[in-house]
Amino acid sequence: MGEEDEESVLGIPVCDPDVLKASQFVLVSVGITAFFLVMELSQVAEQRGLRNLSTSEVILRVVDMVRALFMIVSGYVGAKRSNRCLLGLFCMITVLSCLESAGSGVYAIRQHEKAGIVALQFFSSVFFMIAFHYSRFLFVQAGVGALSGMPRRDGAHGQYEMLGVQLLDLKVLKATQMVFTSVGIVVGILGSFVIVGAESAFSSSNVRGFWLICLGICLSMMYTSYFGVKRSNIALLSCFVTISGALCSLSVVFTLVAVMACGTLCLSFVLFWAGVSVVFGVALKNAQFLRSRANTGVVLTAPCQTDSAGPAAVQIGRGEAGPAPLEEGDIGFKNSAAMIDGEADCEVEIHLPSTRGRVEAGPEPLEEGDIGVKNSAAVIDGEAAYEVGIPVPSARGV
Repeated sequence: MGEEDEESVLGIPVCDPDVLKASQFVLVSVGITAFFLVMELSQVAEQRGLRNLSTSEVILRVVDMVRALFMIVSGYVGAKRSNRCLLGLFCMITVLSCLESAGSGVYAIRQHEKAGIVALQFFSSVFFMIAFHYSRFLFVQAGVGALSGMPRRDGAHGQYEMLGVQLLDLKVLKATQMVFTSVGIVVGILGSFVIVGAESAFSSSNVRGFWLICLGICLSMMYTSYFGVKRSNIALLSCFVTISGALCSLSVVFTLVAVMACGTLCLSFVLFWAGVSVVFGVALKNAQFLRSRANTGVVLTAPCQTDSAGPAAVQIGRGEAGPAPLEEGDIGFKNSAAMIDGEADCEVEIHLPSTRGRVEAGPEPLEEGDIGVKNSAAVIDGEAAYEVGIPVPSARGV
């Protein structure tokens, strides 16, 4: 398999598009979990330990850290080594995390918490459900063979599809998923404030301005990323690149200011903005790749033709075309073109069985809408004896 048919996901070579999608989401889940684990550890360091917490709070904090650690190790190592035991452990942890988030949501409802807090808990539950779905897929595929370098599975449904958008190839699929995932993380960060602060935004003018900015960023990034890819729209992709670049620069500035202002005294704040900068940077890099492909005239949503079976061939004369190469006395055609709308639309190859001179070349030139063969040669006595042109009647829609 060629290098163009293989993509790397954090050092894991992947050839199958379904494995690529599942691996990327599982590893993104691992990355998000690792980020929050580091944030939690930094908060513990800032508080000089867990002495200010009650015994139950200390137990819950330690259990949560252990859960995150096992999720990180089992997810990454399990995917990299195609280890079913670790992938199975990752599945179980995601199920437990899903139930824990759903339970916290129900508890928040009973405690009459704000609607935003309840919504965030259930969104977390949905995220863990999706992680379980993809990790279960990897668990099943690891039983078939190694995930690393697994060949593309023929006949799989919707392999190059992402959120209802049929994509061109593995590179476009990988970049699109990273863009969509980055947007999801940004929406999760800013959207948490949008959801939690919705009530305050309608009642207080002091919060309303920042709330509208966060809402506008979320909506604009979702719209420009999704429809920019779906329509291969350079303007929308450029808008997304501009937004991502501006927010990435702003996040880097916040990070540097925090480092210079307080150093390790506000370590969690520094790490937070550093992580946000990475998310915007990933979105920017992949969106630039998609825009560059669209700039070259590539339709990002064109399905990749990978099936060996093509459209039915047009039969000329009698007999069936065989797969054997041209032999002495046979007539075959190469470097052929289809004339559609006045242009050579595509190249075809036509191999005819031995006709031994039973070929009649029509005198009419190719016309618009007709399909014909040019630059053809007859092989007789080991040499190309002459060139012929065979126009085929208008197919118009074949």
